[in-house]
Amino acid sequence: LRVSEEFDTDYSLVTAAATMIYGSLVGVPVAAYAFMKFTGQSTGTIDIKHLLCVYGYSLTWFIPVSLLCVAPSSILQWIAVLGGLACS
Repeated sequence: LRVSEEFDTDYSLVTAAATMIYGSLVGVPVAAYAFMKFTGQSTGTIDIKHLLCVYGYSLTWFIPVSLLCVAPSSILQWIAVLGGLACS
């Protein structure tokens, strides 16, 4: 942001963003489990709790990425996001 620009906030988007994040956090493992269950693959050793944990741990890379995205450099932000995607 340039100094002359004003930053305008829209807090009505927080609910939609939280729904998308937590929905995908639960929805992706549930969809994977349902896919495995309905295609007849063995789910005897894998339960939904394990899938939720593995998927949740795969997203831990985005904690340092979100801290790096505070930096004002656009190129650093892109490198951090792409690095987080690669590691996750």
